[in-house]
Amino acid sequence: MGRNKIFDPEQTLVPAMEVFWECGYEGTSMQALVDAMGINRSSLYHTYRDKHALYLAALQRYRSRKEGYLREAMRSITPVQVAFRRVFEAVAEIETQDPARKGCFFVNAMMEKGTLDEEVETLVQDTLEVMVVLFETALQEGKERGELRADADPQQLARYFANAHVGLRAMAKVITDAAYLQDIIDATLAIIEQD
Repeated sequence: MGRNKIFDPEQTLVPAMEVFWECGYEGTSMQALVDAMGINRSSLYHTYRDKHALYLAALQRYRSRKEGYLREAMRSITPVQVAFRRVFEAVAEIETQDPARKGCFFVNAMMEKGTLDEEVETLVQDTLEVMVVLFETALQEGKERGELRADADPQQLARYFANAHVGLRAMAKVITDAAYLQDIIDATLAIIEQD
């Protein structure tokens, strides 16, 4: 009979995510993961198989957290222009206030592993598609409420904003000037905030 696990995999996944997020996949050692998670190597291998599987689990955890936030913001804030402004300004605020300047874990993964790792690439593509769908739904509802021009294309705008959201996260990792980022946000959102 096997021994019972003496740790909660969901709780230990958070510190693993933080290590990968700060150091990247290649820069993260198994020892750093074991130390951060507070478990022994055999428990880590038994639960996650290997470093790569743990990395994917950490990305999934991050995705769930960010997706939940976006889903709530897009559903609960109106008009749609205000929802997008709050989402984009939250990105700038969070990134510029992070002393470690970790950036977005997903953008980091996309840049580091992207096309080199099929599973990471698929996860990133799926995540971006979920973002596009959330944005498109919010834009369609905004259009039905009369908040957008009659000729506005919610799908096209959703893809534009998903691209802009990823770009802002990448920029905010290296640009810490709040006014600079605000200019980017203002120019990005002008497409739906014009009269």
